[in-house]
Amino acid sequence: EMIKMHYSADILLGPHGAGLSNTVFMRQNASLLEIMYASGRPNQCHRVTAKRLNIRYHRVHAVVGDLQSAMVVNVTQVVLKLKHL
Repeated sequence: EMIKMHYSADILLGPHGAGLSNTVFMRQNASLLEIMYASGRPNQCHRVTAKRLNIRYHRVHAVVGDLQSAMVVNVTQVVLKLKHL
């Protein structure tokens, strides 16, 4: 079921983490929008995976938050990014 859901998705949106590993089940030319932590050097693992699978990769950064705390995002920024995918 999880594989079918990811394969049929046009867009996968989520915070950086293991859950985005399901990108491997997405079809080519789908889009991944990753929400990154507000600070620190971004981990590129999901960008690299998407590129190798011919999945369009996009990212937004949280306004606050890191690995040890909840992330807060600018919803307007996320919506604008989604409209342009």
